[in-house]
Amino acid sequence: MASMVSRYPQEGWAQEGGDPCLPASWSWVQCSSEAFPRLFSITLSGKNITGSIPVELTKLSGLVEL
Repeated sequence: MASMVSRYPQEGWAQEGGDPCLPASWSWVQCSSEAFPRLFSITLSGKNITGSIPVELTKLSGLVEL
């Protein structure tokens, strides 16, 4: 997720900081409620994202919705 937000440092959604799941999920991601939460959904619409999707997102084994 760090590679994703580092591409857009001036965007409000990229400045939420900290862990994307704990203590509360970032506004544009959803995480599981397991003891060790896994990110399962990322909402990119309305984020003014350009270019390719970072390959690092393929390492999110719990991701089911983009």
